[in-house]
Amino acid sequence: LIGHDGSLGGVLDGMGLPGTCEFDLKITYKSAWGDSPPIAVTSDTSHDTETNNMASTQSSPQQLSTAGWLASYPVFEPHWQVTMADAYATGTVKWYNQTYTVTNAPFYGEKNWGGSFPLKWYWIQCNSFTNYNHLSVTAGGGRRQLPFMIGKKKKTEDLGLIGIHYNQTFYELVPWTGKSNFVVHPWGYWELNGQCTSSSGFASRQFDVELIAKIDDVDA
Repeated sequence: LIGHDGSLGGVLDGMGLPGTCEFDLKITYKSAWGDSPPIAVTSDTSHDTETNNMASTQSSPQQLSTAGWLASYPVFEPHWQVTMADAYATGTVKWYNQTYTVTNAPFYGEKNWGGSFPLKWYWIQCNSFTNYNHLSVTAGGGRRQLPFMIGKKKKTEDLGLIGIHYNQTFYELVPWTGKSNFVVHPWGYWELNGQCTSSSGFASRQFDVELIAKIDDVDA
């Protein structure tokens, strides 16, 4: 892969130190997108003793697109799809001529595509919680332009989502399933909370959520 490290302030071209990345990884999947199928037990499960004892009755788990059916059309770009919410990675990664070796390291994967970018955005992800082997939290949102607007001044909207994978079950809070509030500082503090109030699909799992992410030193 050819790209940059984002150290100069962003994800666009020129916003980081360029470099190439090579990797050789074996991914052991736990949760992808939506509910999870039964977890396959491998020969080496010393990193996760819970796996051996976990049984699942889900024969055909439901998966879904992060943005629902709108992801099939070129609106509300960029599109964003979580492809692997929770997994383990074993192998090597080479970046800037330095090789990093990992064994059963937490792994997360996603994909972005489209011809535009939000005016503002935020993103939070964690799948490495102490004493929780099957928990992954992904949240994101921002300010986007509404499509099909006529005139010089285009309308915008602020929105976000929170997705929680816990013990092979997916809990989803998106604009069409409930209400939410997001407090995002320029750097160092993010507070997201909301309530899933819908009663259809994944949203039939109604729940309240409060997510706070912060760093110890805002000048870091």
